[in-house]
Amino acid sequence: MKSSILALFIFAFIMDCSEAQSPANQSQVAVPDPTPYAIVNQDANSQVWQREEYEAGTNNQIFTNIDSYTELETGLNYWRNGRYNASDERIEILPNGTAAATNGQHQVYFPCAWSDDQSNKVFLKMICKA
Repeated sequence: MKSSILALFIFAFIMDCSEAQSPANQSQVAVPDPTPYAIVNQDANSQVWQREEYEAGTNNQIFTNIDSYTELETGLNYWRNGRYNASDERIEILPNGTAAATNGQHQVYFPCAWSDDQSNKVFLKMICKA
């Protein structure tokens, strides 16, 4: 009796597996490639990256899975011209010989900059008046 019940369960399991692998039950729809990650929301110290992945279901349906993560960093973006822009830590030499770092949440201006001809490095001198 036990062996016939065990044989019945094994037979049912094999039949279930063969039905799941039959070509009639597999989806024939072409699944699109995942979209690249894009920023969907941002503020001064964070931004949310998101993409869509697609999966074929039964009856030629396509299901969309949304993957996202939040990037956190102090000073990640700065507000200018009505929108957030990515902060940039570069110090730029201005035409009048001064230097400025203006692409961040805080702006810094250096009153004097000059170059050493031998090493091509830029030296900055800050003048503080009491």
